[in-house]
Amino acid sequence: MSSRLEVFLILVCVALTGGLFALSIKNTTELANGEFRRLTEDGVQVLRTRLLTYMQRVNGTAAFIASSDDVRPYDFESYVSTLQIKEQMPTINGIGWIVEVPTAELSDFADQMRTAGQSEFELRKLTDEDVHYIIKYIQPKETNSAALGLDVTFAPDRAEVLRKARDTGTHQMTPPIQLVQADKEVPGFVLLKPIFKNVQAQKERGQFLGWINAAFVVENLLVGLTAGQGDSYEIQVVDGPTAEDSLPVFDDRKDRTAAAVYSATYQL
Repeated sequence: MSSRLEVFLILVCVALTGGLFALSIKNTTELANGEFRRLTEDGVQVLRTRLLTYMQRVNGTAAFIASSDDVRPYDFESYVSTLQIKEQMPTINGIGWIVEVPTAELSDFADQMRTAGQSEFELRKLTDEDVHYIIKYIQPKETNSAALGLDVTFAPDRAEVLRKARDTGTHQMTPPIQLVQADKEVPGFVLLKPIFKNVQAQKERGQFLGWINAAFVVENLLVGLTAGQGDSYEIQVVDGPTAEDSLPVFDDRKDRTAAAVYSATYQL
């Protein structure tokens, strides 16, 4: 994975004072701390694998669009259904396709979407920008209906990440955001990949076709990483270069005032 995600997640893993570590503490601090590190590193590895799986699904969807002449709503739905999001990636909200639409073409674009089979399509949160970033398709539709037709330029920080992905040709990730399709006030992220039409020369970019996005709620991503989470260790996640100067994202500690017996910090 050559390009880095534009977000840092720092996991501070906090051991409970009892349970699994009771016997280890009786031996030596070194042994107990080594076991703690092993358990927490297992959790970090699961998190890395989940994010890599997201990227693989995003890459595959982008390749499908880049190699197709005309992707209709049914085509997109059929392809995303083969990814089995609910069964194999229950932590992800959905996968969508965002396109650039000039202001003068908005009305025709909406009519085309409805004629193509999305009768419920409507433009949402339109801004005064000259070019809008509209979510054209998104699946599963039943759980992401609030995002269909959304003009992503309503949030300047998200629009900036989209432009960076397009201009650099690399994956990017938004800062923590509130997803419009989330059913409660919890932070989420959107992973993005720009799409360019396939061309003969491998190093040459073809026509820009938009972005594939994968949205997920942080709480879903971080719960149940391993069997020991919650019993053998707890985690706190922040967005930023250091734990002290950062934005809280997730915290499953039962007692946030108690000092940790063991702790480990990981930067992703």
